[in-house]
Amino acid sequence: MVVRVRVSLSVHKVNLFTIMKKLENLYGKKQKSVKDMNIFEKEMFKKEVQTTSGNGSVKYKTTGDIFLDDFAQLANYRELREMDDIFYTTQKLCNIDPVIALRLTVYLRLITRAPFFQDKTLGVHRGQGLKHEYIGRLYFFALNYPKMFKRNLDIFVAAGSWNDLFELLRTDLYYRGAHRFTRRLFTTVIQYIVDNFQNENQVDLIKKYLPKINPSSKCTTPRKQANSIIGKLIAVWDKRGDIDKKKAYADYRSFKASGKAHTWEQKISQQKYNEINFSLIAGRALSKLVKSKFLENHDLVNAYYQWLEKQPVAKFTGYPYELFKGLYNDLKFGIYYQEPTRLKSYQISTLNKQFKSLIETAKKDMNTETSFIVCVDTSGSMKAPAIGTDVRSIEVAISMALYFSELLKGNFANTFLEFAEETVIRTWNGDTPFEKWRNTPLSGECDNTNFLSIANLFVDLKRKGYNESEFPTGVICVSDGEFDEAPSDKSDFEEFLEILRKGGFSDKFVDNFKLVLWDIPNGYYYGKNIHPKFEGIADRPNFYYMSGFDPAGIAFLTGTKYTPSIPKTAKELFDAALNQELIKKIK
Repeated sequence: MVVRVRVSLSVHKVNLFTIMKKLENLYGKKQKSVKDMNIFEKEMFKKEVQTTSGNGSVKYKTTGDIFLDDFAQLANYRELREMDDIFYTTQKLCNIDPVIALRLTVYLRLITRAPFFQDKTLGVHRGQGLKHEYIGRLYFFALNYPKMFKRNLDIFVAAGSWNDLFELLRTDLYYRGAHRFTRRLFTTVIQYIVDNFQNENQVDLIKKYLPKINPSSKCTTPRKQANSIIGKLIAVWDKRGDIDKKKAYADYRSFKASGKAHTWEQKISQQKYNEINFSLIAGRALSKLVKSKFLENHDLVNAYYQWLEKQPVAKFTGYPYELFKGLYNDLKFGIYYQEPTRLKSYQISTLNKQFKSLIETAKKDMNTETSFIVCVDTSGSMKAPAIGTDVRSIEVAISMALYFSELLKGNFANTFLEFAEETVIRTWNGDTPFEKWRNTPLSGECDNTNFLSIANLFVDLKRKGYNESEFPTGVICVSDGEFDEAPSDKSDFEEFLEILRKGGFSDKFVDNFKLVLWDIPNGYYYGKNIHPKFEGIADRPNFYYMSGFDPAGIAFLTGTKYTPSIPKTAKELFDAALNQELIKKIK
């Protein structure tokens, strides 16, 4: 039974149900898939979608696969998009295949960890942790595919958290209002939540996220108003006849307070600082707490340090760049190292152990032996903030390069290439992630993005007598992709291989050489809408596209326990990302 609760709520002006967008095809026909095109159609298609980078190199507006295009621009969704834009994107995907669209939606939410699903811990899964985008797309499915949404509630919770369901209800209230909320959605979600009160493996987590019921006088924001509405509905759920609401709300508050998943927060609110169990603090919260003055202000440094020294790793489920955020000691582009006096020893130790936690989790069930070499774009555009963040693209790129050096094993694990006008060989200096970050300065600012200088370096080394077997067999290029113009009408990836071939590398080496563009987009002067752009179409062998701020996804290309074969094309790489156990369970 749904009880109407009269609480005022501010409502967004956007009406999701009357949004209109221009049609991309007036006849309503689906675009022919690249895999179904003959060679002549492919060439015509490539000419139609050809464009250029901000620096003039040949690019393509699309790979010819809408899902792959979306997958390759995930980093753009770090910026919180408006709901109508999210709905428009999701509708386009659903027009092709709503099941794949939902699978991609779940991939958006996953973080690199072993999810708990139906009383069982699965193997390590990898995704991008894009919660806002995920909630928006999930809201679309809840409204437009309610049966499919209901069937997969277990998966949504396992991929993210119980709080996602509460956030979904809040979202509906924000857009629909206190008296027009989507009753089918509320009935489905709240009944599911209440049913799981009996699940001993889940109930404490639910209690942690149960919305707080506040007096009307304290409901001063839409979020507080929404929380009270949701809390009151749950408090009286399934009750029949006359309801003593005051008692029901009191029982609800007691039930929420009895949870055991947020004891460390309770200790802080009760000012019982010496009773805090650091092991129970979530990874991101621990990082923020340690970077602040909290430990020093409450005389907890020694207790924390003693606890930390006993831990092989410290929990963290965020992005690598977040650990190093704020460590640059100058805003000038050419200075990249941190003076050791700025951080306390326990802060440095926490950073190192949280970084190690990321690596230890990511390497489970994956092949870490590779002959890739990482290349980092340090051109001028990389000084612009990465989209959706308050750090520069170069900071994200360097943290990812360091991550790859710790995760991937092989001859080139400790080496990376820096490219701008020219390519410079770099080696990580130090024994810990912090030392390597601090001791490996990069070149100064340069506006050129000469990706082909990497190929020229390969040729120079080949001419010096190095055997072909000593070279990397692939490049992971962490860049915004705005390459300089090639000296031909080919894309930079195509021209890269041509340089290798003309430089004396065998056909076998060149034909099997892998080029990965890991996109770290930024606004710069090109504009935010310049992405995505591609080096080839979906079925082009050995050209791959990755995006997002969690580099653990490289496992889809190196191979995992659950990947039947190594992807040969960008489309196969996308399929591998959706071939994870939890995602495959979507009904």
